Amino acid sequence: MEDKGCPWKVTARAVGRTKIVQVHIFRNEHNHSLEDVSISEPVVRCNRATAMIDDVIRSNPDYLPRQICKDFRRQYGMQLNYCQAWNLKEKAKERIHVSIHGFQLGPRPIILIDSSHMSGPYKGALFSASSYDADDGMFPLAYDLFSSENYEDWLWFLEKLKMVIGERDVIIISDRHQGIIRSVSELNTKERKGKENALQMLDSIAYASSMKVSNGKAFLEVDLMERTCTCKAWQMSGIPCDHACAAIRRMGFDVFDYVDD
Repeated sequence: MEDKGCPWKVTARAVGRTKIVQVHIFRNEHNHSLEDVSISEPVVRCNRATAMIDDVIRSNPDYLPRQICKDFRRQYGMQLNYCQAWNLKEKAKERIHVSIHGFQLGPRPIILIDSSHMSGPYKGALFSASSYDADDGMFPLAYDLFSSENYEDWLWFLEKLKMVIGERDVIIISDRHQGIIRSVSELNTKERKGKENALQMLDSIAYASSMKVSNGKAFLEVDLMERTCTCKAWQMSGIPCDHACAAIRRMGFDVFDYVDD
């Protein structure tokens, strides 16, 4: 913490993962009044401040800068302006994106998921997912704290993890907890249903691409995907005939997109 115009300064850092704080710089000189002391604000480094909101951004990507300002003021006694809060959010998003992007490009398609039951004053279970990089080093993907290890929590955790994995095929290593087995089975079922729905949608689109158009005397069949009409004019000229134009407009498409190059 320091105040502009005053040489007094103290800089401290946490020692490892302990609750011990080590003072590195202490300059005990003042040249201001007590009134100035009462309005001075604590100063925190950008990287440290970004780490403070990492978990919040992971669970709530829509975390607004103005809410960040309010939370920092209430929780840490720090006054941020809108621009500072916006920069912190962008840096936090970048850190998260690097982890996701890094997995999609580098590590092996093997994911180890596990939970550790916490002891001490804070109970609960720590869920984690990690992979292996090219040097057999651990590549952390995700972690979260839950009150216990159960099916509902594993399903939520694995749903979020799947957002990181995307469509990549992976091998999952676990202790085969019943919550994990049930969650993975349900996710696979949802994925299969999603693919079936997508195929049904494609079938509907393919069916809709072929339709009958009346010329006042008879019905002619127009196929937009094959770019054909039973009057043969479209195939011969490469330009949609009147029947094809009617079908294209009925589907809400642009006629010029169906003209051969």
